[in-house]
Amino acid sequence: MISFILFILKPIICASKLASQPLADSLRQAAIAIGDRYGECFALQVKFLYEYYKPNNFRHFDQSLQAYMDKVLSYGMDRFYFYAVSMKTFYYTREKRYLEGFLYLQEQTNIAESRNNHYGICMLHRMTGVIQHSRGELWQNKDHAPPTMAIYKLYKSNEQ
Repeated sequence: MISFILFILKPIICASKLASQPLADSLRQAAIAIGDRYGECFALQVKFLYEYYKPNNFRHFDQSLQAYMDKVLSYGMDRFYFYAVSMKTFYYTREKRYLEGFLYLQEQTNIAESRNNHYGICMLHRMTGVIQHSRGELWQNKDHAPPTMAIYKLYKSNEQ
C-alpha cells in the first residue's frame, strides 16, 4: 500500500522536473488498466504542472491543461475542472497577463452560473480577488468577498 502511495506522490512532488513525465505516463497507464479515474486525472495533472513551471510556455501549458480539463469534464469531476481554471488564472497572474486572466474568469463564471455550479462560482470569485490582489487593487478585492462568502454558505447548506 505504501509503495502505491509513493508511486502516486512521487511524480506530483517532482512535477517541475522532466523526470516526472515518464512516472506520470506509467501512473496514467496503470490507472487506466484498473479503471481508476482519479489516478488517471492525477497523472494528467502532473503533465500540465510540468508545463506550468516553465516560464514563457503558455502554448504547451494550455494544450496539456485543455487535455486535463476535457478528461475531468468527461468524468463529471467539476472540482478538478475548476482547479484547472484556477491554475490557468495563476499562470496569467504569474506572467502579469491580468486582462487575459480577467476575461478568462468572466467566461468561466458565465459557464458556472449557467450550470448553477456553486463551487465553481465561489472559486471563480476567489480567483478574481487573487488577480486584483496581485495588481494591488485591494479596494476592488473587498467587493468580491461578500458574494463569495454568500455563495459558499449557500453551497455548504445545500451540500448537507
